[in-house]
Amino acid sequence: MDLAFRQNRILITNDKDFGELVFRLKLPHKGIMLFRLSDDTYLSKLLKFKQVMKRFKTKLSNSFIVITDKKIRIRKFEHVN
Repeated sequence: MDLAFRQNRILITNDKDFGELVFRLKLPHKGIMLFRLSDDTYLSKLLKFKQVMKRFKTKLSNSFIVITDKKIRIRKFEHVN
């Protein structure tokens, strides 16, 4: 997470623990994209990723994005370092 922050990159993960790092511990980030799909295959994730990039590309920086089968939630952080 620190490396992604220093390199100004959005981190893509399946690990729900990143929510705790961001919301409870308030660790700095440039964006987290959390996949919570029932179909955990590479192709399924790739299709959702393309969908997210097409619709929300300008909203991803400094945001915590949760991608599920049915919806995409984006929480923007204005105070990110």
